[in-house]
Amino acid sequence: NFLTQVSSGASQLLRRFNLPMLIWIFRPFLTVFWFIMLRIWTAFPVIGAAGGLFAGFRKVIQPWMDDRKANADWERQREHESEMAEDKDTRTMNDFEDLSGDARKYFFRHREKILRSLSGQYDHSEGDFDWYADWQAWARQQWEKQQAHQQTYQQTYQQTYQQAYQQHQQQQQQYRQQTQPKDEYKWPFNPSDPYSVLGINRNATDKEVSNAFRKEMLKYHPDTQPNASDAQKRRSTERSKLISDAYRKIKAERKG
Repeated sequence: NFLTQVSSGASQLLRRFNLPMLIWIFRPFLTVFWFIMLRIWTAFPVIGAAGGLFAGFRKVIQPWMDDRKANADWERQREHESEMAEDKDTRTMNDFEDLSGDARKYFFRHREKILRSLSGQYDHSEGDFDWYADWQAWARQQWEKQQAHQQTYQQTYQQTYQQAYQQHQQQQQQYRQQTQPKDEYKWPFNPSDPYSVLGINRNATDKEVSNAFRKEMLKYHPDTQPNASDAQKRRSTERSKLISDAYRKIKAERKG
């Protein structure tokens, strides 16, 4: 064949010419081949080739794989829906679900007597074995447990809701108090002058200062005005603060 002829020709060529002579003959061709390969390598660097392969994967292979996966998911969803529809059709005649397993245990404990009653040997509510009354008692007990559980859940929910509502109201009230703008009052005295606040002159004695402080506090303290409105109480509170601050400043000044 062709490969055999090529190998035999190469063998004859090697026997006729030695290796250095063959290298010298094919050196121009090898130089041209190396130059061509070098130009191809510089024109298409490795990073560019890798980027091209990645782009090809994202544009061609990955969409194909996603389409295959979507088709498989769709088929599984259709099978699941058909199985659910079949289960729904078969459960229409027997829709009782024993989630706790108590009914199954009760049946196996009284299986023989229940089957005899169902076969007609005993009446459901009469005869030697009144299993129907026992079943009614069990059903009543289960219903009472369920009602008690629901009542406990409702009470817990109401308590939690009331606590959360009260906490929210308290937070809103605190926020309103913090953001409520302070009232600006006009006083018949100079707030920056402690003697003017107490209504005395600067030559007053310590006793006169103390008497003026008590007089002003008894007159303007909010606790001495139970019938005052909220606005009046706020004004009295601010004036009481000014009176206390003025008395403290005078005492500190005279001690110093």
